[in-house]
Amino acid sequence: MGKVNGFGIYVLIPVFLFSSVFLIASCGDDKSTDPDTDATEVIELSETELDFATDVGDPDPANQVVSVTNTGAGTLSGLGATISYQAGQPTGWLSAILGGTIAPADLTIQATTGGGALASGIYNATVRVASSKANNSPQLIDIIFMLLTKYGKPIEYANGSNHSPNYLLGSKITVPAACTLTHLCVIGKTAGPQVKMALYTEVGGQPSQLVASTPATVLVDGELELAVTPTPISAGNYWFMAVYNTTANVGFLQTNDPNDQVKFFSFTFSSEIPATYPSHSTYTGQVFNYYIKAALD
Repeated sequence: MGKVNGFGIYVLIPVFLFSSVFLIASCGDDKSTDPDTDATEVIELSETELDFATDVGDPDPANQVVSVTNTGAGTLSGLGATISYQAGQPTGWLSAILGGTIAPADLTIQATTGGGALASGIYNATVRVASSKANNSPQLIDIIFMLLTKYGKPIEYANGSNHSPNYLLGSKITVPAACTLTHLCVIGKTAGPQVKMALYTEVGGQPSQLVASTPATVLVDGELELAVTPTPISAGNYWFMAVYNTTANVGFLQTNDPNDQVKFFSFTFSSEIPATYPSHSTYTGQVFNYYIKAALD
């Protein structure tokens, strides 16, 4: 069974320097940050924003390549790249390596957990591409690296659930620490049906207010991890709900434990996910392969 997100090849990375001290790392000449206003050379970047993401314990994300070209006249030489990290955050988790100091050149950017040394979180840095020969030096690339952890039931169960369609149904998950919600996830057993997922707060032991939801998406045979708008959530209990447009199989365990409650109500799949979870029914003794991904605060 496949995972939606894959990861790329291993590349050489710098020695880790995890510290809260502001750091700048450089490669290439980068002799001056000041543009030459009389120059005809112009730095052009193929990307000015890059996002990286991986899960705690998983391989580093694939490296990404930014093309550096000269859209002006003359020869753009003396290229260099430096990295600055957001103040108060760890450093050393990013590398930026230029393939040459004369444009055109490829800038290879890699984010790394340092073999697990970096904790779950959302990290920010800026790559600065500069040349004293260019009239628009420096040019910036904003970097976001999300190192995510999973809460809920992310370990696949052997059996399939045989969910009936048109019920918004699910169970409780516990979030042990404040974090930023990034994904709602399910492990499917059979591809084909469509699913909508939703996360609700808990009030008085019952699902209450909608936190995040996903649009209708085709279920896969394996992990389906759908990004949602990053949303800060506090530690506590939440209710993970899903609805299917036809009979569906997701990972499922029959526990026969009365503490494993399942909440549900009749809900037409094409309808909008309700902002408040309404009056509902309860049964016990089952859990599903529903989980969230989040970055710790």
